[in-house]
Amino acid sequence: MTADLTTGATITHAPQLMAGTKRLLSQGIAYAQAQNFDRAIACFSHSINLITTTLKQPSQTQIRLTEIDLISTDLNLVQSYYHRGCARCRIENYSDAIADFTYLLQPTVAANAWAQTKHAEIYIHRGNAHRRLGNYVQSLNDLNQGIEKSAGSAQSYSCRGLLQLDKGEFERAIADFDQALSLHPTFSQGYLWRGFASLRCGQPEQSLSYLTRAIEAIPNCAEAYNHRGVAHFQLQDLASAQADFEQAIRLQPDFAEAYSNRGNLRQHLGDCGGAITDYNRAIALDPTLAELYFNRATTAQPYELQPASID
Repeated sequence: MTADLTTGATITHAPQLMAGTKRLLSQGIAYAQAQNFDRAIACFSHSINLITTTLKQPSQTQIRLTEIDLISTDLNLVQSYYHRGCARCRIENYSDAIADFTYLLQPTVAANAWAQTKHAEIYIHRGNAHRRLGNYVQSLNDLNQGIEKSAGSAQSYSCRGLLQLDKGEFERAIADFDQALSLHPTFSQGYLWRGFASLRCGQPEQSLSYLTRAIEAIPNCAEAYNHRGVAHFQLQDLASAQADFEQAIRLQPDFAEAYSNRGNLRQHLGDCGGAITDYNRAIALDPTLAELYFNRATTAQPYELQPASID
């Protein structure tokens, strides 16, 4: 016999097993939608453990599964692995997420009808997880598979574009984002990424156009304002750059990069005190930004040599 992990009761019949795992699956999905990913993962894991324990030890569980029961149980198992992998990505547990998606890509599991409908997405999710871990070769292989199996979806091209950004392949990133936007012209996040790629390619005028489109679609996107501020700064439109950095900070008060960029702008304008204040704030928020220490030091030196004011 096996314990029903939702109630603690003992399961002796197949309908109880299917009802229990289906309930766990539904609860997990509801928790994930509510952004409670730890509880979601616990539900999916309970569902998986319940099914695998039953299937591995049928003689001990006293459950006799018919062919219909097996199909339903297998569906619950596959869906639990898929949703657990997605939830693990959301809490940045990429290694375990990769394990879940790899399980789903096994030939015997991938033959499941539901898994086949998710085949492209599974490759894309696993490719993104590999990208987050810096496994660029594995990521590219998976994302290429995702593009092939989805017949070239906007999602698959945009994800590969992000990988190209991480690798510093900015022209290739632009090509992928262009492809994604041609397939999905209202894909607002794609305009953000396309604008950033243009910025990294030294094309601030082009970047402005895409980032403005992103801001029109996502008016509360601090990242878009920050990147557009950099484009304005590179084009020597300092007033617009300052306005964008300040809007980014208003929208996201813990945005270290925006403080850093506004510090650079203030230093450029000769406001050394304001620049140091921004650098200090950026360092407090993200001590790993090494260049900020250098920027702060070079700004502080001439500033601190100024004589103190006399009232």
